[in-house]
Amino acid sequence: MDLVRDQHDRFQRIFVCPAESRATFQASRRLVAVDGTFLKARFILTLLVAVGIDANGHIVPLAWAVAESENADSWEWFLNHLKWSLLELVSEPSTLVSDRDKGLLVAERTLSPQVAIAHCCRHLSENFSERFGRGLLPLFWKIARATTVAQFDGHLEELRALKPEASAYLCGAEPERWALAKFRGRRYGHDTSNIAESFNKLIRSDRELPIVELLDALWHRVMAQRAKRSLLAEEAIAKGQWPPLITGLVEEGRNWARCNGL
Repeated sequence: MDLVRDQHDRFQRIFVCPAESRATFQASRRLVAVDGTFLKARFILTLLVAVGIDANGHIVPLAWAVAESENADSWEWFLNHLKWSLLELVSEPSTLVSDRDKGLLVAERTLSPQVAIAHCCRHLSENFSERFGRGLLPLFWKIARATTVAQFDGHLEELRALKPEASAYLCGAEPERWALAKFRGRRYGHDTSNIAESFNKLIRSDRELPIVELLDALWHRVMAQRAKRSLLAEEAIAKGQWPPLITGLVEEGRNWARCNGL
């Protein structure tokens, strides 16, 4: 945890990353989504969050901070603390998903080359539809989710034939950060930052609390979640079971193998 005060000893920022977060991230896929949301108490501040996915496919809040706003300085401060707290984020190939906030675009440059920056396709699709209409959205998603460069180029050429300016817009929006075929890292099936936004919706009532009560509520919410999941994991291990998500995938693979063996 890091608390920042100004020259008059007044609260400015605070960053929180529980020790359990590092242990969780060590055993999780190297995917982190970040997002910011307004607080609704007396002092209008911003909550910055970093969220991951555990072995069961559940959303896991890894770190959170209260800052003055979403700007380049506050995001750089947050990401610096995040990479110091989650060492694997910058020491191993990882993916950071964001919503293309202007402050984040600047702050992301301070991260390690090991971190592949992924931009949220949903936010890009909203900007795209505002400029060129919703009629082209199905083609946008075909471009974004194309699995090969040949498919990407084919769908982009199809868009260029319908609306050249729309094609030029997407080409200028750094396809290597949002198009699956062009992305240099792994997105693990997440082409949006919805996991971070889902956490923000979960804590919408907490966002109305004063700072101290907010931090206390977040801590207890996260610790209660961790305790519950830890207990379930211990029970599964004692029974010799894998996590439900892994069990389902293995069973799906076995069924597929049986069908192909006929």
